[in-house]
Amino acid sequence: MSPRRYLIVTFGCQMNVYDSGRLAALLERRGWERAGSKGEADFIFLNTCSIREKAVQRVLARLRELSPLKKSRPWLIVAVGGCAAEQEGLELVRRAPIVDIVAGPRRLSEIPDVLDSFVPGDPPVVMEGDPPEEGSIPVLPPPLEDGGPDASGDSLEPSPGFRAPPSAEASPPVGGPDAVTGCDPEAVIAADTACCGLGAGPAAVRVSGSGGPVVAEVPEAASAASPEAASATFPGVAVDVPRAAAGQRQVASGPKALRRRGARGPLILPLVEAAGPAPLSAFITVMEGCDNFCAYCVVPGLRGPERSRPMADVLAEARSVVSRGARELTLLGQNVNSYRSSAGVRAAGGGFAGDGGAGGISGDIIGSPDENGGGGGLDFVRLLVETAGIPGLWRLRFTTSHPKDFPPELAALFGTLPELSPHIHLPLQSGSDHVLGLMGRRYTAEGYMRILKGIREARPDAAVTTDVIVGFPGETEADFRETLRILEEASFDSIFSFKYSDRSGTRALAMPGKIPEGVKAGRLTEVIGLQRGISLRINRQLEGSVQEVLVSGRGREPGQISGRTGTFKIVNFPGSADLIGALVPVRITGSGPVSLRGEQIGGLASSRLVG
Repeated sequence: MSPRRYLIVTFGCQMNVYDSGRLAALLERRGWERAGSKGEADFIFLNTCSIREKAVQRVLARLRELSPLKKSRPWLIVAVGGCAAEQEGLELVRRAPIVDIVAGPRRLSEIPDVLDSFVPGDPPVVMEGDPPEEGSIPVLPPPLEDGGPDASGDSLEPSPGFRAPPSAEASPPVGGPDAVTGCDPEAVIAADTACCGLGAGPAAVRVSGSGGPVVAEVPEAASAASPEAASATFPGVAVDVPRAAAGQRQVASGPKALRRRGARGPLILPLVEAAGPAPLSAFITVMEGCDNFCAYCVVPGLRGPERSRPMADVLAEARSVVSRGARELTLLGQNVNSYRSSAGVRAAGGGFAGDGGAGGISGDIIGSPDENGGGGGLDFVRLLVETAGIPGLWRLRFTTSHPKDFPPELAALFGTLPELSPHIHLPLQSGSDHVLGLMGRRYTAEGYMRILKGIREARPDAAVTTDVIVGFPGETEADFRETLRILEEASFDSIFSFKYSDRSGTRALAMPGKIPEGVKAGRLTEVIGLQRGISLRINRQLEGSVQEVLVSGRGREPGQISGRTGTFKIVNFPGSADLIGALVPVRITGSGPVSLRGEQIGGLASSRLVG
C-alpha cells in the first residue's frame, strides 16, 4: 500500500510557518509523506491568516482552485487551519463545500487523529477554541526544504516567504527586509482577490463542549439533520438535538458539520525529538495569544488569551534544534516579550529562583508594571539569557514585541548579550498619542521613543523596524503629521505601512470619524515616500563596512548567494553554494532601499561553517 501524501500551504506570519512545521512533523510520524504537488496529495492543508478580509478572500480563491482537483480525486481531504479557520468556522464550510476539516490554530495537533478516522463523504469536522484537554501533541518542525513544507513549486502553493503583489490596502515592507511581525503581515495576503462565492449545501450540525459528553446543537433550520451523523463520526459521543436558543448563531446553509470546542488551558508543548537535521534558521513558539485587545485587531479572538510555555520546555526544544544544526533561533509570540514562566518567580532574597541573579537581572518582582502601564517583561529577559547560552547557537532573535512590556533590562540586553542579533521589530502604529489612545495601545509616542533610545544606547548599530497604520478612525491631519514627525525622528530601517480597514469583531468597526479612502491612500503614499528615503540613507551608510552574513540560499542572479546581516538586512553577493549555512564576512559595495550588495572578504577559512 503506497503511503499517504500531504501538502501544506502556509499564509501569513512566522507563527503559521512554525505551526505548519509542527503539523508536517506529526504527519510524518504517522507515516505520511510530503507530496511534490497538489496533484499528488491525498491531504491538502491551508494554514491561513485572517488579519484582513482580503486574507479570507484569498483563502476562498485557493479553495475554488482546488474544486476541480477534489472532483477528480474524490478521496482528497481538504482542510483549512489557522486564524481564518478560527474566525470563520462553520461559515467557511458553508462558503466552500469542498472543505472537510476546519481547525483553529489551537486545534492543529488534533488533525492527524481526525485524518485517521475520516472517510471522504463524512460530515465536515469543525474544531475551534482550545482542545478538550489541556496541552497538545508536541512535535518539532522538520527541515524546511526549499523554503518549507509548502514549497512544492506548484502555482497554488506560496512559500513561507511569499509576497503577493501589493494592493491599495497595504504597502509591502519599505526600505528593508520583510520583517514579518507576530501576526500581521498583510503584505503576505495583499492580492486583490474577489470573493469566489462557492455556493451552499444542506444544513449544518454544530458540536460543542469539552470534557464529558459532547452535545450537538442544531440550528432550527437544520431540523432535518441526523444525530446519527454525529455519533457515526465520533463513536460514543452523546448527541442531543435541541432547538437553537434565542440569539444563538445559526447556519441556514452549508454541509452537515461537526463542531468541537475546547476549554482554555496553558500552552503545553513538551519536547518530542524530530528526525533529521533542523533548518539553519529555526522558529520556536514561546507564547501564544493576546490580552491587549487593540481596537483594530482580531487576534485575541482567534489565537485566544496569552499562554506561555514553561521555560524548561522552550529551552529543551532550543537545545534540540541547535544540536541538529540550527544556528539562528527566532522566539515567537503574538506579544513575545509578555512571556511569563512559572520558573521566573522572585526568589527569597532577590534574583531569579535557581540562578542567583545570573545575567545581571535585578530581583524585582516579575511582571511589575512599567511606566507605560505594561506588565514588565522580565521573564522574557531571563529566557533570552538562558537561550543565548546554548552551545552552537550563533544568533538569537525574537518577534513580535509590544512596547507596553519593554523594561529597561530588555533594551540593555542588546549591549550585553553577544548572541542577541542587533535587530528588533517594535510596532509603533501611530505617532499621535490621540490615535494611540483610540487604538488602545497603552503607551505614548514619548514612551515608545524612550524604549528606542534605550536600545540604541545599548547597541548603536541596532536596526529597528516597525508597523504603521494610517487613516485610523478619528485620525486628523495633525495626528498624521505627528506620525511623519516620529518616522523622521526614529529613523527606522524599514517599516510595514497599512491603510486602516474595517474588520468584523473589532471595536474600531463601530467607531465614528471614518477617513475617506482617498485621504487614506494619500497618507499611505506619503509615508512610503518618506520611509524610502530614510531607508536608502541608512543603507548607504553601510557601504564600505564589513558585515557578517548568514548565508541562507542562492541569490536571484547566476553565481550569486544571499543571506542576512545581524541587523536582518538582505545581502546579495557572488559566491559558491557551498557557503550556504556559513557565517561569511562580506564588504558592502552597494545599496538600495530594500537590500545590499557585497563581496566576500577572504576565503573559506574566514567563514564560520555549520558543524
